[in-house]
Amino acid sequence: MLQAFVVVFREGFESFLIVGIILAYLRRIGEHRLVPAMYWGIAASVAASAGLGYMLNRGVNESLWEGLFTWKPSSTAFPRDHRGDWLLPAYFYLRWS
Repeated sequence: MLQAFVVVFREGFESFLIVGIILAYLRRIGEHRLVPAMYWGIAASVAASAGLGYMLNRGVNESLWEGLFTWKPSSTAFPRDHRGDWLLPAYFYLRWS
C-alpha cells in the first residue's frame, strides 16, 4: 500500500509542477486569456481520472478495460501507416541514411 501511495504522490507532484510551469509561462508571456482553459483542462482531467478510477475499482466491464489497456500500448509500440503496413523498416532506413 505504501508503494502505491508513493507512486501516486510522485505522479501527482510531477503533474502539479508541469501545470505550475505552464501557468507561469502563460502569465509571463501575457497570454492571460488561456489561463481559464488551463483550469478547465485540470478540472476535466481530475473528473476523468476519478470516473475511470471508480469504474476500474467496481470492475465494470473488466474484460473491455483489459482489452483496451492491452491494445493501446501495443498499437503505439509498433507504428503503422494508413494502409496498415509496418513503419519500422522505413523508420530504420530513414534514420540511418
